Amino acid sequence: MYPRIRYANSFDVDRILEIARQYRDELGYVHPAALREHIKARSVLVVEWYGNVWGFVEYHARRDGWSVVYHIAVDKHMTNRGLGRNLLYAVPTPFRLKVTQDNVVANMFYRGAGMHFVGVETGKKRNLNVYELKVLCVLVFGNGKDDFFPRAARASGMAYGVRHCEQARAWPYMLDIDWRNYDWNDYLHKVARWSPVQATVADYEHRDQRKQLYRQIRDLRALGVLRIMVCPKFPGAISHIPTWCVTAISIPSSYAGYIPPISEVEGRRVHMLGGSPPNQRKWQLILQGAGARVISADMNSHTGAARKADFWDGTSWKSFGPRKMTEQDYFDMIVESGRNISKMLNANVGLSQHAMFN
Repeated sequence: MYPRIRYANSFDVDRILEIARQYRDELGYVHPAALREHIKARSVLVVEWYGNVWGFVEYHARRDGWSVVYHIAVDKHMTNRGLGRNLLYAVPTPFRLKVTQDNVVANMFYRGAGMHFVGVETGKKRNLNVYELKVLCVLVFGNGKDDFFPRAARASGMAYGVRHCEQARAWPYMLDIDWRNYDWNDYLHKVARWSPVQATVADYEHRDQRKQLYRQIRDLRALGVLRIMVCPKFPGAISHIPTWCVTAISIPSSYAGYIPPISEVEGRRVHMLGGSPPNQRKWQLILQGAGARVISADMNSHTGAARKADFWDGTSWKSFGPRKMTEQDYFDMIVESGRNISKMLNANVGLSQHAMFN
């Protein structure tokens, strides 16, 4: 049984405050009245495991589409288990936060989780480092040896994901579906068992599937999935997708790919499915130029490239040339490529810079 992340309710207040008191110096005072207001606004998430709440994140969703993280904490008895990471990743992207420069542990956590340092602000008593994450990157890879790919995702500053036809080696942030061969009941069983933050319905390939689309969305909501993706596969399909869902666009590759009419993506939150780094960057800029908000992307092409001693340096593929690869070499190349992909997709080009803190 894996943990699950859900919206907090009024019964969680005392437990949240209890966790917050463990970090009084780092978090400052968490005001109960403000916490209750954020709970009513559905901007507090908790991580629950075996019936107990072990962590929380409190944030504010701004009208300009950005989220501002106010507080995040995990019970000190449950640290180093990935709970804090998936809590952070569950905050709607793009998001920003501030942390005092002398809080070494927190700064290491945010950098390690793939957040990008954007500057320093002067605080009332201490200087504050400002971090942001515009596009959440997800390494989707199942099976593998033991926890190799979850560790690679963690070291890369990425979330970990898996397809439901494969074996999850850690608590997955995202559960993908084998669009060519799937059993919906089996997929729901895996969702219930693995408790991903992000999951998807089957590809929406023709209008006759509209009732199925809405039924599958209801199925995932009933299981508590916070972020539901729909992949449109024909012109006009996006108009049938509820606006609160994430539009998953399959970036062209040898595996799959379909780009809907670009005029249809305006105002939509988009997840980019697969594709190579240059194609992802290309389509990210095109989609954003058309008025979409690219909030996340999944990838694994760089894991195959690493087997050939190739890595992504942020602008192109580089090769170490013929050499005998060790497992550590393979791991290191995946991590290097992953970090560079995240930097590329989180670069400022074409992205709104109007988020300001109140």
